[in-house]
Amino acid sequence: MTHTEAILRAADDHLLAPYHPFDHDLTDRLVVASAEGVQITDTDGRTYLDAIGGMWCTNIGTGRDEMADAIAAQVRKLSFANPFTDMMGAPAVELASKLATLAPGDLNHVFFTTGGSTAVDAAFRLVQFYNGCLGRPEKRHILSREDAYHGSTYAAVSIGGKKSDHMAEFQYIDDIVHHLSSPNFYRHGAGRTEAEFAEFLFAEFEAKVSELGAENVAAFFAEP
Repeated sequence: MTHTEAILRAADDHLLAPYHPFDHDLTDRLVVASAEGVQITDTDGRTYLDAIGGMWCTNIGTGRDEMADAIAAQVRKLSFANPFTDMMGAPAVELASKLATLAPGDLNHVFFTTGGSTAVDAAFRLVQFYNGCLGRPEKRHILSREDAYHGSTYAAVSIGGKKSDHMAEFQYIDDIVHHLSSPNFYRHGAGRTEAEFAEFLFAEFEAKVSELGAENVAAFFAEP
């Protein structure tokens, strides 16, 4: 048994991946052993261009000594500080202050999450809480679009509109989450100009808000 075969067998026995492809052929899988810059190397020594950027999160590449040194220095000084209620870590405040200077307009507060999915989930919960605090609990409906990906937490995957992410075996938030048409002009333009397609999407959006009542619509989640 090769090293790669051993890893794959161990994966089958012990690892449940975040996006586990139960209905896919798993005989040809890529096991990444190392990475440097924009390249990744598998356990058989083959090198690939990491065109997807890890999971869109290795913006400066991998194997960067300055990044590793900065992480190591911070861990030695303070690896974690309780962020709840009346405690905070000084580095978090420093980073939030820096981000506030870079953000446009009046965006001057930062809420840290562990990733994109939890960011969407937090935004969903925050808008519900915000309207509840203002005495308008009925303003809770969410608009999104078909084909959109917003994450894998319960709220985020419900807001997302990818059909492959909405399986019949699972129940999603469907009473206050509404999906409008996909804005993918290439796939769904169907004989219209881009301007005409945009007008259709805009009119559909307005009609949905009118149907639900503007006083009941809390937010629109859109991919950039």
